[in-house]
Amino acid sequence: MQVDEYIINKFSEIIKCKFPGEISVTFKIILLTVLLILVSPVSAPPLDENPIITLLGFDPVTIEAGFSYADAGATALDDVDGDITSLIETVNPVNTSAVGIYTVTYNVNYNLKNPGKNKDKQKTRTVKVVDNTPPTIDAVTPIIAEATSSSGATVTIIPPMSHDVVDGDLASSCDASTGTFSIGVTTVTCTKTDTNSNAATPSVFTVTVQDTTAPTIDSVTPIVAEATSSSGATVTITPPMSHDVVDGDLASICDKSTGTFPLGVTTVTCTKTDSHGNAATPFEFTVAVQDTTKPVITLNDRNPKIVLVDSTYTDAGVTVTDNYDTSLTATVTGTVNTAVKGTNIITYNVKDSSNNSATEVTRTVNVMDRAAPDISISITSPTDGQGFSVVSIPVSGTASYNAANKIEVKVGSDSWLPVNGTASWSVDSVTLAEGSNIITARVTDASDNVKETSVNVTYTPSGVETADISITSPTDGQGFSVASIAVSGTASKTLSKIEVKVGNGS
Repeated sequence: MQVDEYIINKFSEIIKCKFPGEISVTFKIILLTVLLILVSPVSAPPLDENPIITLLGFDPVTIEAGFSYADAGATALDDVDGDITSLIETVNPVNTSAVGIYTVTYNVNYNLKNPGKNKDKQKTRTVKVVDNTPPTIDAVTPIIAEATSSSGATVTIIPPMSHDVVDGDLASSCDASTGTFSIGVTTVTCTKTDTNSNAATPSVFTVTVQDTTAPTIDSVTPIVAEATSSSGATVTITPPMSHDVVDGDLASICDKSTGTFPLGVTTVTCTKTDSHGNAATPFEFTVAVQDTTKPVITLNDRNPKIVLVDSTYTDAGVTVTDNYDTSLTATVTGTVNTAVKGTNIITYNVKDSSNNSATEVTRTVNVMDRAAPDISISITSPTDGQGFSVVSIPVSGTASYNAANKIEVKVGSDSWLPVNGTASWSVDSVTLAEGSNIITARVTDASDNVKETSVNVTYTPSGVETADISITSPTDGQGFSVASIAVSGTASKTLSKIEVKVGNGS
């Protein structure tokens, strides 16, 4: 054995201690003094043991996505150089923002220090990035909207954003979308599940559609009515329309209805409350019943009036009518002096309780002497004995008179009809009865003196055979001094019956 080999064997002890985890620690005790004296310089044999790489921490490692990853690292020991951890080359591809399985590699390139050494086997650590964290969804403030129709209100729904460590910021999904929401409270639920099937806690908010808008009521023009009686006037009240965003157009309710309103001003108030209890601002209008109609004075009896000299005159007075006052009395001014022939004027005036004055009315009273009246009347068409096949015919004639008052015509016992005109007068139509008809005309003067004349006409309907009949005695216009006379005549054919009557007699 050589000396240097002996010295090494005897004075150099290499103690290797192994600890759990495959960590080797080599203790070298070298008696340097002895070596310096005893050992001659010789070449050391090559050391070819590889470094030992040991992982620190756990392998594999599981980490939640989104969290930062700090690698635990590794150590490297060499049997000669000791701790060479600083020579470890680490490749760490872990990306915690992306779910997946990553491999961290550890290598010692020992050749950088000792080219004679071999490179250690690579060590690896498995890192699993997992996503077990659900997204979060932003809270949404409750939405309150005012109804715009009976359907509710149009509400815009913007899904709240969700936030996920892997997927990032994305809109959630809601079970209701932008559109019309009915009146009341609607619950909207928004959800989100990320790409790794993690479901967020739902975000729930409410959409409240309310009706707080009161109806409006149309305006009404004040009503003005003229009194028609002492009670006032009948006025029609049409409640104005109300308009509501939910209920639509409906009639309002007024505290007065169609009926009789008294003289003066009455206030009518109309209200409306919608189906959700919103009351419209009441609308008021007035009903004014007024009396602007003048009383009317109507003369009783004739005008002008003729009285005889030295007779007694009693005024017939007037009738006063008014739309409101029922017991008005006219004021009479003027007198009639029957002792003196001439013209007298009597004046009538009246004013109602509303200060409306009637149009003044006058009566003319003529005081005349006792001369006999000079009046006459004749019928010029139809002529006496004329026959007709139509039921209605016109009548006309003439009259001459002093101070005549009226001219009238009648057929048989019918009522007297007024005529048109005076000196030449006419009636548009009188109605005939089948057979003989006496048409009578009369004129009356202001002193009630009457003069009459008549003609006899015959009405035979079409298709009926007729016969001519005439009175031969007495003659038309003949006068008699006796009360009873004989009447005779002729007929154009033999008749079954011929009858005679005087005036309205049998």
